[in-house]
Amino acid sequence: MALRDEVRAERAEFLLVLEPLESDRWGAMSLCTEWTVRDVVSHIVSYDCTNALAFVLLFIATGFSVSRTNGVLVRRWRRRPNERLLAALRRGPRGWSMTRVLGHRLALIDSFVHQQDIRRPLGLSRPVPPDRLLRLAEIMIRDRVGAGGAKRARGLRLRATDSTGRPGPVPSSVGPLRRSSWRLLVGQLLSKNSPAKESLS
Repeated sequence: MALRDEVRAERAEFLLVLEPLESDRWGAMSLCTEWTVRDVVSHIVSYDCTNALAFVLLFIATGFSVSRTNGVLVRRWRRRPNERLLAALRRGPRGWSMTRVLGHRLALIDSFVHQQDIRRPLGLSRPVPPDRLLRLAEIMIRDRVGAGGAKRARGLRLRATDSTGRPGPVPSSVGPLRRSSWRLLVGQLLSKNSPAKESLS
Protein backbone atom coordinates (compact mmCIF):
# COMPACT_ATOMS: atom_id res chain seq x y z
CA MET A 1 0.00 0.00 0.00
CA ALA A 2 1.29 3.48 -0.87
CA LEU A 3 2.32 5.68 2.04
CA ARG A 4 -0.45 8.19 1.29
CA ASP A 5 -3.01 5.38 1.45
CA GLU A 6 -1.54 4.18 4.77
CA VAL A 7 -2.09 7.66 6.22
CA ARG A 8 -5.68 7.75 4.96
CA ALA A 9 -6.37 4.28 6.39
CA GLU A 10 -4.90 5.21 9.77
CA ARG A 11 -6.95 8.38 9.94
CA ALA A 12 -10.11 6.54 8.91
CA GLU A 13 -9.58 4.14 11.81
CA PHE A 14 -8.97 7.11 14.11
CA LEU A 15 -12.37 8.53 13.12
CA LEU A 16 -14.01 5.17 13.85
CA VAL A 17 -12.81 5.58 17.44
CA LEU A 18 -13.80 9.22 17.85
CA GLU A 19 -17.17 9.46 16.08
CA PRO A 20 -19.12 7.22 18.50
CA LEU A 21 -17.19 8.40 21.58
CA GLU A 22 -19.43 9.80 24.33
CA SER A 23 -18.86 13.47 25.20
CA ASP A 24 -17.59 12.76 28.71
CA ARG A 25 -14.87 10.47 27.36
CA TRP A 26 -13.43 13.35 25.34
CA GLY A 27 -12.35 14.71 28.71
CA ALA A 28 -10.52 11.51 29.70
CA MET A 29 -6.75 11.69 30.10
CA SER A 30 -4.67 10.31 27.25
CA LEU A 31 -1.17 8.87 27.37
CA CYS A 32 0.16 12.31 26.35
CA THR A 33 1.25 14.06 29.54
CA GLU A 34 -1.46 16.50 30.73
CA TRP A 35 -3.47 16.12 27.51
CA THR A 36 -7.03 14.85 27.36
CA VAL A 37 -8.56 13.04 24.40
CA ARG A 38 -9.88 16.41 23.21
CA ASP A 39 -6.40 17.93 23.46
CA VAL A 40 -4.85 15.14 21.38
CA VAL A 41 -7.48 15.57 18.66
CA SER A 42 -6.99 19.35 18.81
CA HIS A 43 -3.25 18.85 18.32
CA ILE A 44 -3.71 16.78 15.17
CA VAL A 45 -6.34 19.13 13.75
CA SER A 46 -4.23 22.20 14.54
CA TYR A 47 -1.41 20.89 12.32
CA ASP A 48 -3.95 20.15 9.56
CA CYS A 49 -5.36 23.67 9.68
CA THR A 50 -2.38 25.89 10.54
CA ASN A 51 -0.57 27.53 7.65
CA ALA A 52 3.14 26.71 7.70
CA LEU A 53 4.15 30.39 7.73
CA ALA A 54 1.83 31.09 10.67
CA PHE A 55 3.33 28.10 12.47
CA VAL A 56 6.87 29.38 11.95
CA LEU A 57 5.93 32.84 13.27
CA LEU A 58 4.32 31.24 16.33
CA PHE A 59 7.37 29.02 16.78
CA ILE A 60 9.58 32.13 16.87
CA ALA A 61 7.18 33.91 19.24
CA THR A 62 7.29 31.00 21.71
CA GLY A 63 11.07 31.04 21.86
CA PHE A 64 11.69 28.28 19.28
CA SER A 65 9.91 25.75 21.48
CA VAL A 66 7.88 23.02 19.75
CA SER A 67 6.27 22.15 23.09
CA ARG A 68 5.09 25.72 23.75
CA THR A 69 3.96 26.11 20.14
CA ASN A 70 1.90 22.94 20.39
CA GLY A 71 0.46 24.16 23.68
CA VAL A 72 -0.74 27.44 22.13
CA LEU A 73 -2.34 25.61 19.19
CA VAL A 74 -4.04 23.05 21.41
CA ARG A 75 -5.51 25.79 23.63
CA ARG A 76 -6.90 27.51 20.52
CA TRP A 77 -8.52 24.38 19.15
CA ARG A 78 -9.74 22.65 22.31
CA ARG A 79 -12.54 25.24 22.63
CA ARG A 80 -14.20 23.99 19.43
CA PRO A 81 -17.19 21.64 19.71
CA ASN A 82 -16.57 17.94 19.13
CA GLU A 83 -18.31 17.97 15.76
CA ARG A 84 -16.13 20.79 14.46
CA LEU A 85 -12.98 18.90 15.46
CA LEU A 86 -14.32 15.77 13.77
CA ALA A 87 -15.24 17.72 10.63
CA ALA A 88 -11.70 19.11 10.42
CA LEU A 89 -10.22 15.63 10.89
CA ARG A 90 -12.48 14.23 8.16
CA ARG A 91 -11.50 17.03 5.76
CA GLY A 92 -7.81 16.39 6.28
CA PRO A 93 -4.81 18.69 5.84
CA ARG A 94 -5.29 21.99 4.04
CA GLY A 95 -3.06 23.09 1.18
CA TRP A 96 -0.08 24.70 2.97
CA SER A 97 -0.72 23.26 6.42
CA MET A 98 2.06 21.97 8.66
CA THR A 99 0.84 18.40 8.14
CA ARG A 100 1.46 18.69 4.39
CA VAL A 101 4.80 20.43 4.83
CA LEU A 102 6.05 17.76 7.24
CA GLY A 103 5.03 15.00 4.82
CA HIS A 104 3.32 11.62 4.81
CA ARG A 105 5.91 9.88 6.99
CA LEU A 106 5.33 12.12 9.98
CA ALA A 107 1.58 12.15 9.31
CA LEU A 108 1.51 8.35 9.55
CA ILE A 109 3.59 8.32 12.75
CA ASP A 110 1.45 11.05 14.33
CA SER A 111 -1.84 9.35 13.44
CA PHE A 112 -0.69 5.97 14.72
CA VAL A 113 0.93 7.11 17.96
CA HIS A 114 -1.81 9.56 18.93
CA GLN A 115 -4.48 7.01 18.15
CA GLN A 116 -2.75 4.64 20.60
CA ASP A 117 -2.48 7.53 23.09
CA ILE A 118 -6.28 7.65 23.08
CA ARG A 119 -7.16 3.99 22.64
CA ARG A 120 -5.06 2.50 25.43
CA PRO A 121 -6.43 4.55 28.37
CA LEU A 122 -9.98 3.97 27.09
CA GLY A 123 -9.42 0.23 26.72
CA LEU A 124 -10.13 0.29 22.98
CA SER A 125 -7.75 -2.23 21.44
CA ARG A 126 -7.47 -2.90 17.73
CA PRO A 127 -5.60 -5.15 15.31
CA VAL A 128 -2.93 -3.26 13.37
CA PRO A 129 -1.89 -4.64 9.96
CA PRO A 130 1.66 -6.06 10.21
CA ASP A 131 2.69 -4.26 7.01
CA ARG A 132 1.74 -0.93 8.58
CA LEU A 133 3.74 -1.66 11.70
CA LEU A 134 6.71 -2.62 9.57
CA ARG A 135 6.38 0.64 7.62
CA LEU A 136 6.23 2.62 10.88
CA ALA A 137 9.29 0.84 12.28
CA GLU A 138 11.27 1.49 9.10
CA ILE A 139 10.35 5.19 9.13
CA MET A 140 11.37 5.60 12.75
CA ILE A 141 14.67 3.78 12.27
CA ARG A 142 15.73 5.36 9.00
CA ASP A 143 14.26 8.89 9.07
CA ARG A 144 15.21 11.66 11.47
CA VAL A 145 11.62 12.63 12.19
CA GLY A 146 9.17 12.18 15.01
CA ALA A 147 10.12 11.15 18.55
CA GLY A 148 13.82 10.47 18.02
CA GLY A 149 13.48 6.82 17.06
CA ALA A 150 16.35 6.97 14.55
CA LYS A 151 18.77 8.06 17.27
CA ARG A 152 17.58 5.44 19.77
CA ALA A 153 17.66 2.69 17.15
CA ARG A 154 21.21 3.45 16.02
CA GLY A 155 23.12 0.14 15.86
CA LEU A 156 19.97 -1.97 16.30
CA ARG A 157 17.97 -4.20 14.01
CA LEU A 158 14.34 -5.01 14.80
CA ARG A 159 13.93 -8.72 14.06
CA ALA A 160 10.23 -9.57 14.15
CA THR A 161 9.11 -13.12 14.92
CA ASP A 162 5.69 -12.56 13.37
CA SER A 163 6.60 -10.84 10.07
CA THR A 164 9.28 -10.60 7.42
CA GLY A 165 11.37 -7.48 6.98
CA ARG A 166 14.82 -6.39 8.10
CA PRO A 167 14.96 -2.73 9.14
CA GLY A 168 18.43 -1.81 10.32
CA PRO A 169 21.82 -3.23 11.31
CA VAL A 170 22.66 -5.68 14.10
CA PRO A 171 22.46 -6.22 17.09
CA SER A 172 18.79 -7.18 17.21
CA SER A 173 15.74 -6.45 19.31
CA VAL A 174 13.78 -9.69 18.89
CA GLY A 175 10.05 -10.20 19.37
CA PRO A 176 6.62 -9.82 17.77
CA LEU A 177 6.57 -6.86 15.39
CA ARG A 178 3.68 -5.15 17.18
CA ARG A 179 5.72 -5.06 20.40
CA SER A 180 9.05 -4.03 18.90
CA SER A 181 7.48 -1.28 16.80
CA TRP A 182 5.54 0.16 19.71
CA ARG A 183 8.62 0.32 21.92
CA LEU A 184 10.48 2.13 19.20
CA LEU A 185 7.70 4.60 18.50
CA VAL A 186 7.11 5.67 22.10
CA GLY A 187 10.76 5.81 23.02
CA GLN A 188 10.99 2.67 25.15
CA LEU A 189 13.93 1.18 23.31
CA LEU A 190 16.66 1.67 25.85
CA SER A 191 20.36 1.49 25.15
CA LYS A 192 21.38 -1.50 23.08
CA ASN A 193 22.81 -3.12 26.21
CA SER A 194 19.59 -2.79 28.23
CA PRO A 195 16.36 -4.82 28.17
CA ALA A 196 13.10 -3.17 27.09
CA LYS A 197 10.68 -2.43 29.93
CA GLU A 198 7.22 -2.91 28.49
CA SER A 199 5.39 -4.60 25.64
CA LEU A 200 2.25 -3.60 23.76
CA SER A 201 -0.73 -5.63 24.90
